[in-house]
Amino acid sequence: VGFSAYTIALYHSYALTAADFGSYVHMFATTLSGEGFLLQGKYRASHPSGVYWGAHFSLTLLAFLPVYALVPRPETLLVAKSFVLAASVIALWLVVREHVDSDRLAKLLVVSYGLNPFLWSAWAFDFQEQVLLPLFVFLAYYWYRRERPVAFLVALALALLTNEFVVVIVAG
Repeated sequence: VGFSAYTIALYHSYALTAADFGSYVHMFATTLSGEGFLLQGKYRASHPSGVYWGAHFSLTLLAFLPVYALVPRPETLLVAKSFVLAASVIALWLVVREHVDSDRLAKLLVVSYGLNPFLWSAWAFDFQEQVLLPLFVFLAYYWYRRERPVAFLVALALALLTNEFVVVIVAG
């Protein structure tokens, strides 16, 4: 909630970082209005169609479209992003409590993740679909360790469909 309020305040004061946020808002708005499917508003000679998937491929980005359709405002994406990142803390708790015998150490690990400066920078930054990755990766590992192959494969597939760079990480 705090990071939602913070990024919304940044947005309203014209201090939100990166032009990407405008592209995401434009993509969702043009998709909902029927003016074009995921048109990002960035036009280059190497990519004249302007469709987001010409530069990046993220099928899970569409998960935010129904949320944006309910409240079609830029602030919706900032709030959704904050809650997805908060859900990754809960997903990590599911993983850690199963693998660490000490409740104290488990809490320390989860708190250290929650206070991680990289997580905070993702919270404080504008909207990116990569915020889904920690949640999907933690859930994939959780289901893998619970020997639930279908749930594992679904979470892994969602991670792979979030960004084309995830393939390199998974291959490793």
